Formats: sequence, structure tokens, C-alpha cells
Amino acid sequence: IKSIILVLASTVWCHAVIIDKLQVCKRTDSNINDCLKSAIQNALLVLKNGIPEDNFPSMDPIKVPVWDIYPTPPLHFTKEYKNIEMHNHAGTEIQKVSSTINDQDFMLEIKGFCPFLNFTADYAFVDSVFAGVDVSGAGKAIYELQGYHIAMTMKGQVIQKGNENYLSITDVTVKMEADDFSADYKSDNAERDDLINTFAHHHGKFLFPLVKHDYERIHAEAYKNLANVIFSVVPYDKIFPK
Repeated sequence: IKSIILVLASTVWCHAVIIDKLQVCKRTDSNINDCLKSAIQNALLVLKNGIPEDNFPSMDPIKVPVWDIYPTPPLHFTKEYKNIEMHNHAGTEIQKVSSTINDQDFMLEIKGFCPFLNFTADYAFVDSVFAGVDVSGAGKAIYELQGYHIAMTMKGQVIQKGNENYLSITDVTVKMEADDFSADYKSDNAERDDLINTFAHHHGKFLFPLVKHDYERIHAEAYKNLANVIFSVVPYDKIFPK
């Protein structure tokens, strides 16, 4: 019984600490979209370094352990990534928010802009040919986006756990644009790296629209997981009260 009481007390304390740090928006507020725009902007600052005492991960960087991208034109080979880190998402300016939030359903549309994003990962390209050049290899990949424009749609449903309702994010889609894009590969083959990097630096703006779909999926999954970390421990009626 004592252990149950301790768990319950710890959970209540965790809720109180988190809610104290986040801006709350009433789902019945006629100006809820303005409230959410401000709340999300403030949350980015709070979550930039994470909340260690509540085991909330840092947003700088956002980490993804493993992600494989399967062959799609124009890159007809599998791209394997590990230890992905995406930097500076907390620097995003929230420009517009629209929402549908009620007792059962949740939908959030966000548009934002970030001057600079950085994506690093351990990569492996196997049996990989691009533009007639063998680009097979493994090493470190660094992608940089200048002028990152994001349009994100987040959908979820309210589920009951015990005596509380919680929000579960079930689907996230991301559409991104970049004013400029560059890639830098470092491996044990300097000659190949130089060839790939030269091409990427000269043709990044042309290449990015052709390959961005795969990276939109990585970002969408990362945002979904991060949101669910928060919503899984904060009751729905506490963060979006009536």
C-alpha cells in the first residue's frame, strides 16, 4: 500500500511540476488558436533543454536511434541511418496555429519557420549508385537546412487510463521547404566524400525537393514521439481544460 501511495504522490507531483512550466489553453476558449500559438512557442523554450527531473527529453537535439530509407527515385538505394540528432528545432518561430480540440478528438495544424536546422547521423549506403557514381560507404552525414519552413498536422484521440483522460497522438504529417540545403559526408574514402560533397553543395537546392519526403517522415515520427512523452503523463483535462 505504501508503494502505491508513493507512486500516486509522485505522479501527482510530476503533473503539477509540468503544468507549472507549460501554458495551459482551455479547449472552450474562443481564441484558443492564439493561446496555442503562444503556448507552443513557450513550450519550445521550456523543452529546449528537456526537464531532467521529469525524464522529459531535450529538444536540442531531438534524437532518433535508427531510421532506414528505402529506394525511391532519384536515390535508388537503401540509406541506413543510426544515432540521428536534429538540432535547433527549439529555435522555430510559430507563425500560425489552427485546431479542433473537443472532448474526444484532437487536431492541430502548425506553420513555423526556423532560420537554420542541422541533421547529423551515422550513415551506411550499400550497393549505392547515384548519377553513375558508386557512393557506397559508411561514415558521418551532416545535413544543413537554411530557411526551414514547416507545416505540420498532428491528430490524436482522447483515451481513458484509470480515472483520467489522456491524449494519444496517432498521426503526424510534416511538409517542409528549405531556402537552401547542403550535405557533408565524412568516411574513410576522402576521394568519394569530396565527389559527393561537391555535387551536394552545388545542387542542394535542386536535390532537396526530390528527397525531402523521406526526411519529412523522420521529422514527423520524432515530433509524434516527443508529443506523446508529454501527453502520456499530463492528463488531458489539465493541459486542455474546458
